[in-house]
Amino acid sequence: PESRRSKLEIFLRETLLREIEDRMVFWEVKTGLKCASWSIGNMSSRWGSCNVKTKKIRFSVYLVLLPLKCLDYIIVHELGHLVTRFHDLSFYAFVERYIPDWRSIRKSMRGIDGLDS
Repeated sequence: PESRRSKLEIFLRETLLREIEDRMVFWEVKTGLKCASWSIGNMSSRWGSCNVKTKKIRFSVYLVLLPLKCLDYIIVHELGHLVTRFHDLSFYAFVERYIPDWRSIRKSMRGIDGLDS
């Protein structure tokens, strides 16, 4: 059982890695913003995070369980922090410019395994 679990975790992580690689390039071109680097982690309380100073973005491995529209929302959300650090009006205007239905997407993600956006 442990070996099967390990193989499944590797498969899921590699799947998410490919999805983020594809989607990140798309959103960086579309928004004109570029992060310095990104990584996937076992984040259990957030879907993503952005270090504004280093421009590094980190994604929760659990994003692999959600539809791609959720991944797109999190990518745009974290890229938005490269424009403004805080969740203020300009931040949400940025997100809405690229993901007009972000509210319904975020609502669908709330409460999944205790994670929040």
